[in-house]
Amino acid sequence: MYPPILWLLNHPLFWAAFAVLSGPVFFVRGFRALQCKKLILGTPVINRSRRSPGAGGVRGKAVVP
Repeated sequence: MYPPILWLLNHPLFWAAFAVLSGPVFFVRGFRALQCKKLILGTPVINRSRRSPGAGGVRGKAVVP
């Protein structure tokens, strides 16, 4: 006889329930990641002297004094 954890991991009904419960969670996380990616890709790169209020990317290299 299998230990209970091995029996559960080998049972197809467990994986079906896992997919039904975790599928929507990963679906929503994927859309949030896509929204974040679009925000990053849509952010314009500006010079530091011409800063505008709001989101703006910075080009250059960070230098430690």
